[in-house]
Amino acid sequence: MSKVGSDSSSSTRAHARRSYWVRSAVSLSTDGEKPTVPKKTGGKRFVEPYRLSAEQRALILVTLAERSVGDDESRNLFAAAMEYDLASCHRLTEPETQASAAKQPPDSKEYAALTALAAAAERLAAEIKGLNDVASQRLQEGLEATDRFQRSYGGDYLKSLRYELMRLVSVGQSPELFTPTTPREHTLSEEAHRFVLRAADAFEACFELAPDARGDSPFVAAVEAIVAATGIRVPTDRAILAQILDQG
Repeated sequence: MSKVGSDSSSSTRAHARRSYWVRSAVSLSTDGEKPTVPKKTGGKRFVEPYRLSAEQRALILVTLAERSVGDDESRNLFAAAMEYDLASCHRLTEPETQASAAKQPPDSKEYAALTALAAAAERLAAEIKGLNDVASQRLQEGLEATDRFQRSYGGDYLKSLRYELMRLVSVGQSPELFTPTTPREHTLSEEAHRFVLRAADAFEACFELAPDARGDSPFVAAVEAIVAATGIRVPTDRAILAQILDQG
């Protein structure tokens, strides 16, 4: 992916647009699931990566697989690359501090309906997690047999489904949904800008696809999956992503 910078901050952009190390420095372990990174003997201090949970990793991998982006190896390489870039932007994954005092949950039928839905989703997520191997296999086979698109359903699908249910729980239990807010003008931090460029570089290096921000772009889907999985505060709006990619 080639971009031309227009200002004097070439060193910052060169770092953000570095030639990605994923194919030469990241390798899959023998079980084909957990990427490993060779240790460096000298030079810069080793950076501990942000560790994706099984559910977070599954959500990213399933999203890419559903869009037919790459294969198992390249998708795992991409997830491994994102762990290191998430570590370098750790402040964007931390909850924003709020000075306002805690608010009482709103007393409305809409909020009651959402909290009831969140409770049901939490119970379903727990039931899925409690399935033994045989029950999980039977469920996956049933889903495959009834899917009109003939998609396959592996263990990652159930992990991703459980993660989505827990995300519904988190949102459904948020009184902030019913609290009037004052719209704020969106400001893009340099750290978020840099993360999007790094994600774009990793995407191109792992999948040999040029990232773009078109409506059906798999890169946009990948960014949305990363945001949904980790809560990192980077934009998913296509216009903003297109601007970042154009500016480099």
